[in-house]
Amino acid sequence: MYDGSFLSFPKGGVVRYFHEISSILSKTHTVSFSRKLREQSLTKISLPPFSHFRPHRISFYLEYLWFRYLSNSRIDLVHATEYQLSPTGSFFVKEGAKLVITIHDLIHEKFGAPGDLYRKTSRTNFYRQADGYIFVSKSTRNDFEELYPELFESRPSKVIWHGCNFPVIMERNKNRRKQFLFVGSRNGYKNFITAAQAFCKIADTNKDYRLIVAGAPPNLTELTILKKYEKQISWVEFPEKEQLRTLYSESVALLYTSKYEGFGMPLLEAMSQGCIPIAGNHSSIPEVTGDAGIRVNCESVDELSESMEKCLEDNSKTRNLVKKGYDRASFFTWEKSAECHEDFYENL
Repeated sequence: MYDGSFLSFPKGGVVRYFHEISSILSKTHTVSFSRKLREQSLTKISLPPFSHFRPHRISFYLEYLWFRYLSNSRIDLVHATEYQLSPTGSFFVKEGAKLVITIHDLIHEKFGAPGDLYRKTSRTNFYRQADGYIFVSKSTRNDFEELYPELFESRPSKVIWHGCNFPVIMERNKNRRKQFLFVGSRNGYKNFITAAQAFCKIADTNKDYRLIVAGAPPNLTELTILKKYEKQISWVEFPEKEQLRTLYSESVALLYTSKYEGFGMPLLEAMSQGCIPIAGNHSSIPEVTGDAGIRVNCESVDELSESMEKCLEDNSKTRNLVKKGYDRASFFTWEKSAECHEDFYENL
C-alpha cells in the first residue's frame, strides 16, 4: 500500500514518482493507495470507493474502516508518500506490515521551511518508524547519513534513481528557437531571480532571445525585475505534460539554478528532448547529468549568461552536449526504478 493519494494524471515531482512506480508494480502485484482525491480513470490499483473529503478527520476514519473491514487487501508493506501515516497506514503497520520511507531530499533541514512544515523532533520520530529507507540519489543518502547518523546505520537502505518522464527523441528539432526555459517552483533556494538577471544581461543586446517560465503565475517582484524585457518573456501557467515536452524541445537550454536538489527530474526531461541543462555543480546534479549539460556556479550571473550564449552557438560542442544529454536521459527508466523497488520490498 502507498499511504497517500493516487492521481491518474500527476503533474510531476513526488506524485509522479509514486504514480510511475505503483502503475508498473500493479501489473504483477496487488497495489493499493489509502485515498483518492477525485474520480480516477480505470486502473488495477485498489482505491477507496469514495473521494477524500472535508472534514479530513472523518474521511481518514472512513478510509480506515473501508480497508480494515470491506476491502480484501492483505497488506504486507506500506510505503509512505508523505511525512506522516494515515490511520489506514498506521493500522497495517501495527498489524505487521513493513514500513518504507523514501527520502527525497533534506531541503527542510538545510534551508528551513515555512510555518510548521518541518520540526526536527516530529520528522525524526517519523523516520524512526521505518523498516527501510529508499534514497533518490547518492547525494541525498549522504545528506541523511550526516544529519541522521543513528537512523541511517540501524536500517537497510538503497539508492534508487527516478526514471525519465519523456521518451528520448533524438531527431534534430527544426523548431528549436533562441529560447531558454525555467521550469517549476521559483521561490527561495530555487534561485529564479539569478536566472532572470542572467537572461536580462544577454537580452539587452539580443532582442530575439526569449525566456519561457513554466509554473505558477508571476509575482510582483518577478514582474518588476523583468519589466524592461516583458515582450521577450512568456509565462506558461502549469503546462500539461505534452505542452511541457514541447517547451523543452523548442528551447536551447534549461536554466536550472536551484541551490540544492534531492534529484532533479527536469534535468532528465530537458536532456531527453535535446535541451541542454545549465545547472549548479552541487548536490545531486552531477550525479544525474553525468558528463552532459553545463555546470556552473548557479549564483553567478556572469557564468550563467556566458553559458547561455554558448548554447546558442551551432557548433560541434553544443551538438555534442545535446548527444550526451540524449545518452544520459536514456539510462534512466521507470522500469528500472520499479524493479529496484520490488527487490527492496521483497528483501524487507
